[in-house]
Amino acid sequence: MNFLLRITGPESKQVFPIPQRTVTIGREPARDLALPHPLVSRLHAQLECSENECLITDMGSANGTLVGGEMLTPKVPRTLSPGDKILIGPFEMLFVPEGEEPDPVSKEPEEKPSHADLTIGPPIREGKIPVHLIKDQGKGKDKIPPAGPPSPPDLPPIEPAGGEEVPPADLPSLDGSYIPPGLSRHSQHLIGYLPGFFHTDFMSRFLALFESMLIPMEWNVDNFDLFLDPSTSPSAFLPWLANWFENVFDDSWNEQKRRTFLKDAHQIYAQRGTRKALAHVLEIYTGKAPEIIDQGQGLEPHTFLVNFPFRSTQLKRELIEKIIDSNKPAHTTYTLNFKD
Repeated sequence: MNFLLRITGPESKQVFPIPQRTVTIGREPARDLALPHPLVSRLHAQLECSENECLITDMGSANGTLVGGEMLTPKVPRTLSPGDKILIGPFEMLFVPEGEEPDPVSKEPEEKPSHADLTIGPPIREGKIPVHLIKDQGKGKDKIPPAGPPSPPDLPPIEPAGGEEVPPADLPSLDGSYIPPGLSRHSQHLIGYLPGFFHTDFMSRFLALFESMLIPMEWNVDNFDLFLDPSTSPSAFLPWLANWFENVFDDSWNEQKRRTFLKDAHQIYAQRGTRKALAHVLEIYTGKAPEIIDQGQGLEPHTFLVNFPFRSTQLKRELIEKIIDSNKPAHTTYTLNFKD
C-alpha cells in the first residue's frame, strides 16, 4: 500500500507521495520534503514507510512536531494511522493511503426549538400534563406542548487526583494559525520531560514562563545561518559581520550598500590593495565604476590616478578619499579627479 501527504501551507497546497524509504523533512531545499519557513528546522522530522505502515520521528526540532494534537517525543518513532493530521510549523499535513480519503465525521446540526415549543417553568415530562393546559382543549384555546425527553441529572465535574484541573489545550490565534512553543500559555516542550503526576495546570503554566525565554534562544541558534547571510541578517548584526573583514561602516553607508559590500567582502578582502578591489569598493559606494590609472602618462613611481565620471558636488570628496586611503597600498599616493 502506498501513502501520501496532503499538505496545506500558508500560501499553497500540494500532494506529496511518500516513497518506501527514509524521507527527510526540513527547511533546507536539499530535504526530500522541503518546507521553507522559519518555524521549520533545517532537519525537522523524517518518515520511514514500508508496505504496511509509516513511522514518523521528530529529529529534535526547535518547535516540535504534532500528530493528532499530541507533541512527539524527539527521536521516538510513532506509527501513523490513515487520517492523522501532522503539524510542522504552519504546515498541516493529512496522512492518507493513495487513492483514498478519510471518512469525514458528519454531525447533523441540532435543531433549535421554535418559539411555539418554548414553555415557562419546568419541563413537562411524559404522562404529566398540567391541568390548566387540559381545559378548553376542544375550543382550541390551549395547546399541549410536545413532550420532551427527561432532562439528565446534574453530574459533578470530574477532577484528577490532587484537585487540580487538567491543562486545557491552547487555542489557535484569531486567524487559525498554529501557536508554536514559547508563545503559548501552557508548556508544550518542557512538560514532556516530567512524569504524568506533574502534568497539572500550575506546572504547565509555570514551565511556559521558562519556554518563553529559552525557546526563542533555541530559535536563534537553530536559524543562525540566517544571521550569517548578508541578504537575511538583521541590520543591527551587519557591523558584526563587517568586523570579520576589519571594516567599519560610517553613517554615509546605507543598509543596501552595506549588504552589497558584505556579500562580496570575501573577494574584496582577498584582493585588498589591488586596482580591482579598490574599483569594486568605490563602485559599491558611489554606484559608478571609477577609472584607475596606475601606469603610463608620466606617472611618478608608486602613484596612481582615480577619475570619476561625475561632478564632485554629487558626493563628498573627503568620504571618497577616506575609502581610497583604507583600501590602497600603504606606500602609494594618488590624485582624485572628478568630471568638470
